Amino acid sequence: MRHGQVQDLYEKVFQLKRIQRSGWVNHGIVSPESVADHSYALSILSLSLADGLNLNREKVLLMSLLHDLGESIIGDIITPQNESEVKLKFEAEVKAIKKVLKNLDSSDELIELWLDFEHGRTKEGLFVKELDKIEMCLQALAYEKEQDKDLTEFFAHTEKKLTIPELKDIFKEIESSRPPAKEG
Repeated sequence: MRHGQVQDLYEKVFQLKRIQRSGWVNHGIVSPESVADHSYALSILSLSLADGLNLNREKVLLMSLLHDLGESIIGDIITPQNESEVKLKFEAEVKAIKKVLKNLDSSDELIELWLDFEHGRTKEGLFVKELDKIEMCLQALAYEKEQDKDLTEFFAHTEKKLTIPELKDIFKEIESSRPPAKEG
């Protein structure tokens, strides 16, 4: 990769440090995390759990680091509700991730890892996809405690998406430590 290409890649990565996660913005969270904050936290969680679940650590870490890289171009789009919007979002993300990674020698391999994450094709892809939801719940828990918010919908969404028993157990622990619901 030439020097100008390094700078181009970094500019995309830098964008992720500036893009606030839209789900938190939409719920009135003060000083919400950035996409880069989220990706870093997911990577650390992946690192801490991969070996214990007999997963390929390198694959899991790469997926965690790459999973939202396309958002540097398309932004943090809330997950669409209908099938046609899901398809359009996916197509935009594919184009974006290819554009961001185009100058890397390993771009084809990295795009395949990103696609694995998107579709949960391997046990590593499914793990990172579901852990992405767990990380969101950990962040929601922090915001509930720090900012006196009720973010129940994030937990409800996640509970429906989990299939891996170990991640279901972690989710239950997170749920059990939530502040009591307010009356009124």
